[in-house]
Amino acid sequence: MILRTQLTPVFDANDIDVVLQGHDHTYSRSKMLYGDGKTHGKYEFSLNADGTDYDWDHATNVDTQEQIALAPEEGDTDAQAALDAFHEDNNCYTIEDVDGDTVTDPQGILYMTANSASGSKYYELLSTQQDYVAARSQNWLPSYSVITLTADTFAIDTYQITDDGKLKQLMILLQSRRLVQTQLMLLQILQTVLQMIQTLLQTPQTVLQIQQKPQIHLQLQQRKLLEIKIIFRK
Repeated sequence: MILRTQLTPVFDANDIDVVLQGHDHTYSRSKMLYGDGKTHGKYEFSLNADGTDYDWDHATNVDTQEQIALAPEEGDTDAQAALDAFHEDNNCYTIEDVDGDTVTDPQGILYMTANSASGSKYYELLSTQQDYVAARSQNWLPSYSVITLTADTFAIDTYQITDDGKLKQLMILLQSRRLVQTQLMLLQILQTVLQMIQTLLQTPQTVLQIQQKPQIHLQLQQRKLLEIKIIFRK
């Protein structure tokens, strides 16, 4: 949010179609968005008093140098009013009216935040879904996305690793049946290889003399969660 008012017009001016991002450890996919054409403030994080780190508790208005508390103390009405104005200024987008998960020559930009593929960390979703979010998910399980790019299409298929021992795919929109069957076959082969590795690691006479069996957390069962496709006409 800190750089939204500055990046949105830059993306629009350079005809950006898709923005891929991470860090939040949740899955979210935006609606098709473009700037509202209005003038907005510019914000940044400033260094703290001794210059050793950034002050992550305040947003700084670049033009006025106003310090905006991102978590005002209860009862501080002035700080809360400043934060509300900051949030309002960040509503610098227009939501393009589209139906479904496939769009053709959209005016807007797709923003996607990937979840954790390793399962090392997860974040909570906000209690209220933002108006610009088309889909979001946090099931506290690893997930990954596959990007398919052709001369005139861009597609993202997102899968979630499951632990129920079954292969689940919620939707098959962008893949042919042959491709899906090939994926299933490869997953079965990989599962067999992993089982062989686990058996080897459990054998006392192994050449490597492994003292402890490493835990292999990769689960091959998966299900497709969400997908989006953008088509560009030539």
